[in-house]
Amino acid sequence: MLTSGWWRDTLQLGIGGYTTHPLATGRDPGATGLLRPDGDGLSVLGQVWGKLRVGVATATLFRQEIELPFINGDDTRMIPNMFEAYRLDIKPSDVFRLGFAYVTREKTKTSAEFRPMSEVAGVPGVDRGTSVVGFLLGAKDATYIGAVDELTWDLLNIAYVEASKTWRLSNGFELRGELQFIDQQSVGHELLG
Repeated sequence: MLTSGWWRDTLQLGIGGYTTHPLATGRDPGATGLLRPDGDGLSVLGQVWGKLRVGVATATLFRQEIELPFINGDDTRMIPNMFEAYRLDIKPSDVFRLGFAYVTREKTKTSAEFRPMSEVAGVPGVDRGTSVVGFLLGAKDATYIGAVDELTWDLLNIAYVEASKTWRLSNGFELRGELQFIDQQSVGHELLG
């Protein structure tokens, strides 16, 4: 991954490629999740993004990593999932963050192609992206509440809420409690059924 510095504290660019190839393969090399399903290797330009920062707002445009409850890198293999997305993060203070995104395409771990979010979800031949809005109030390593809504038009809507409280009982020992709520619904033309 190559990342530039911030030009005039306003513009930053990044580019990153990924590759995986077999050295020796068994009977079912695609089953490892490290290669394409047919056992072939792959190379992909997974990240190509620009960030534009103005005040408390930062826009990240094009191919990038995203880490949300249901849209994420699932980074358990050589190559993570990557996304073509247009994102705006607003952080007016250290304890409040607001985010908006439109995710058009996803490249899964064993693919070099970016496909529409609706196709990755299981509806071939349909080109729908996913709209995302969310917030985080508090500090992720202490006490916080956050919520994200992910809407893939005419397919599904997923609402996710998480709250957490950390109690520091002594030096080096803490207790943490978390609550999570998820609601998933078919929406619009309900193309997933």
